[in-house]
Amino acid sequence: MLKIFNRIKENLLKNLKKGDQQLSLHINDIDNFLNKTSSDIQVVLDEDINKRYSLLIEEIRSAKENIDKLEKAQLMNDKIGIKEKQIMEGNREEYIRKIRKFVDSINTNSRGCFGAQELIKKNSAIFEELNASITKNFIVMQEFFAHESTAIAKNLTNIYYTIQEFQSLIAQSKINYLFTSKNIYTTLKSNYDKIDDFNKKIEEKKLELEKVRLNREDIEKKIIVCKENEEFKKFSSLVDQRDELDNKIRTMELTFSQQFSQLDRPLRKLQRNSIHEKIIQEYLENSVNAVTRDKQLRILLVFEELKKELVKQSLELKEKQKEKTLDAIKTMDKEFFENFIKEYQAIKQDKTEKDHLINVNKVMRDYNELDYKLQHLIMKSVRIIEEINEIEVIRNRLNNEDLEKELVKEINKFKTINVVFSAKENNQAEALRDNNKEPQKEELNKELQRSSIRSSITPESAANDVEIIQEDKIELQPEQMVKNEENVQEIK
Repeated sequence: MLKIFNRIKENLLKNLKKGDQQLSLHINDIDNFLNKTSSDIQVVLDEDINKRYSLLIEEIRSAKENIDKLEKAQLMNDKIGIKEKQIMEGNREEYIRKIRKFVDSINTNSRGCFGAQELIKKNSAIFEELNASITKNFIVMQEFFAHESTAIAKNLTNIYYTIQEFQSLIAQSKINYLFTSKNIYTTLKSNYDKIDDFNKKIEEKKLELEKVRLNREDIEKKIIVCKENEEFKKFSSLVDQRDELDNKIRTMELTFSQQFSQLDRPLRKLQRNSIHEKIIQEYLENSVNAVTRDKQLRILLVFEELKKELVKQSLELKEKQKEKTLDAIKTMDKEFFENFIKEYQAIKQDKTEKDHLINVNKVMRDYNELDYKLQHLIMKSVRIIEEINEIEVIRNRLNNEDLEKELVKEINKFKTINVVFSAKENNQAEALRDNNKEPQKEELNKELQRSSIRSSITPESAANDVEIIQEDKIELQPEQMVKNEENVQEIK
């Protein structure tokens, strides 16, 4: 698959040095270029390193011979005391043991660049540790066996510089830059593959969104046909009548509650010592419910008790409050309650009958079924949009621009190589470059508009679109069918 490196092309063009050799390279040939270049360099480098391996092996052999000589060496001065001899022997044994262990640990079987790199990595720290640990032993050996210990020291020095020469050869070849470039390229390649996968998923989601849109159009057409039915008009009239009754009930309840609330404070004071404590509590909690259940109008007995206490002035009310209470009691007599109950229950009964006629209406069932399907498709659109946005967020987290700049930087560390990508444009590359900057919200917004959802692609805005179809409806209720008519027409 074609991989995208247009930004690398731009960066390489910027970094191109005048007068240097230019190598025109197609975007598909980056991997081959890196492999071939590193292979060519590695052939020469391996040859140079392997030549020096023979020197390293010879130095190791010489070191082992000199260690054996030191081990067998005898003191030339017979006048040295026993204590001094013991000190000498102890240091010689330790010196030989440490150096022999180090020399035996050097692996000369693995050759070439990779073998040398492993040797460098393993022995750099060991050299420092060895030097620190044998310093005292070496000083003692210099006193007793200067010739033998000096020969070993020269061997160690030569081994060290030979390994350092490996490192110098590798650095001069700049093959590490190529290895770094290949690692960066591999990461970029993986990222672009992931981006391709994400883009495919987004396209699949868009196709799914289009199918949902088509289904919604079909449902909306059926809703319009349903509303053109003569039975629906009758049904709409029933809903209007029921809504009017609802308004009357709410008005009556509000008016009654406000009027009765004038007695809240006096009744609470009376309740403390009243024999009608339970009745008072019911009216204080919900006066409308209490009066409709109070068949015997026991509240009138409460009012009589309240008037007596007001005369006694036991409730500790101010004179103005007392007068207002007496006026309210006078207004809310038996006839007042009976008229309220009669009118309230009549309206409630009328509403119940209207509810029944609405609920058994076939048009209502058909409409509710269609409306339910429509809401389901709207929520499905919301879910798909959320999934598209989530995929875009993950895709755009792949920071390819920095990797591309780093790749250019590593490639341009080669002294005589400046890579220039061919100027051939690639539509897929341009599209991917744009996608990697910002989510494709414009195209997604078009999908939303075509799906009868506003273009802001957020769950909250999509949820608001549900209200466009069904306003504040949570459950599909018959009376909302008429309210939805204008909204569905607006959608169409």
